[in-house]
Amino acid sequence: MLKRALLAALIAGLPSGASAQWIFKAEESAFGSSGNIVAFGANSFVALAFRCDNDEISAIFITPEEVDTKTAETFSVLNPKLLLRVDSEEIVELTSYPEARDGKLVVIAYVERPFLESVKESKKRVSVALKVGDKLFHEGAIPAAGSTKALTSFLDACSVGKEATAQ
Repeated sequence: MLKRALLAALIAGLPSGASAQWIFKAEESAFGSSGNIVAFGANSFVALAFRCDNDEISAIFITPEEVDTKTAETFSVLNPKLLLRVDSEEIVELTSYPEARDGKLVVIAYVERPFLESVKESKKRVSVALKVGDKLFHEGAIPAAGSTKALTSFLDACSVGKEATAQ
């Protein structure tokens, strides 16, 4: 239910291409967990969110592709990779987990805090795509506008990996 609410909030908050930006949102937990800590950016076609849980940070790639659960499960069998790239830095290739949420293809992967530091410092864009075999799907670039502010707030609020980067 929480993931469905997150997806609905992300889709509702998608800016148009002309005003693409990064947004930060945090809500305290009534039950003592880390709460909802999210930073997300979008263009007219795709969205990329980072979510902090108690022990991990996930990247959530929301595509425009309409799929059902069976199609998403088929994608999983094909061992898809989520590709992320900040400006002209090296491409980060992550094991991903496709799902069908509200009829859209959503891809989840787990990222480390240092990658988010590079997103925070991005100057032009954060590029994202889904790779299946040798083919790319849903390639998009999210402008860096607002990423420094959103990711600074996100990293301040998210305790995952803080100890490792403080050393």
